[in-house]
Amino acid sequence: MKRDRIAAIDVGTTKVCTIMADILDKEDVRVLGVGVTPSHGLHKGLVTNINEARESIRRSVRLAEQMAGRRLESAYVGVTGRHISSVNNRGSVAITRNNQVVHTEDLKRVLDVARSVKVPAEQRLLHVIPREYTVDGQGGVKNPIGMHGFRLDVETHIITAALTSIQNLSKCIRSIGVDVDDLVMEPLASAEAVLTPEEKLEGVLLADIGGGTTDLALFKNNTIFHTSVLPVAGYQVTRDISVGLGITFELAEEMKKKYGDVTPMDEERIPKDIAVTGDGHSISYQDLSDII
Repeated sequence: MKRDRIAAIDVGTTKVCTIMADILDKEDVRVLGVGVTPSHGLHKGLVTNINEARESIRRSVRLAEQMAGRRLESAYVGVTGRHISSVNNRGSVAITRNNQVVHTEDLKRVLDVARSVKVPAEQRLLHVIPREYTVDGQGGVKNPIGMHGFRLDVETHIITAALTSIQNLSKCIRSIGVDVDDLVMEPLASAEAVLTPEEKLEGVLLADIGGGTTDLALFKNNTIFHTSVLPVAGYQVTRDISVGLGITFELAEEMKKKYGDVTPMDEERIPKDIAVTGDGHSISYQDLSDII
């Protein structure tokens, strides 16, 4: 059985995650190794200290390698941060061959036109995602190859990121001997992992709340409509709990993980108090939920 090796590294504000796997076939993946370590030298998805960030990534990679029993040579790398921006753009080309049949080359041409949106010199193009094609005014086409028409249009979702931020992150990873296969905006990867085809078709907003950023991806009609990154996440929630309840940041983080809940609940079912210290000091469960 042919096995393709694949790996990914998620460099977050609070932790670095590495996974190594074999792809056995289209529907079967065998996870070989996982490494999760606290991250240092990063803030809201940006590298703030290259040496600390490199060591955090190195520890995560080494843990995954030890579990997998082999060396990690290359990986896909998740990208997030407020430096990421997105825009929807259209492209249009004429089908000039005699039989007016759309070929693969036409898809490449129309995507090249769509990606010609002006990108600032300090930004790098991350993704050009075709949302839908239109052939001679007929919209909603997902794959126009083989169709007849005189004009081909495409609606795309274009994602860019700050060049320096990408370079700093890639430098940290390559400096530990791991090549970067490609860069992937993190909410797109999260969507592939957790959203169903039905959710993407009917419409859904994915919110991936991390330690330093919240990644958003909006889907409708089985295609991406909007992506963005908010510089507000779990750290701010913990800080608000700490200030609002007058407890230490460490204790607030523990309470958030252990008792944090915003699920609607009948008043009679809501616990009244939570013991948080050995001396019997308690806080209101309702107050904790309200702050979150």
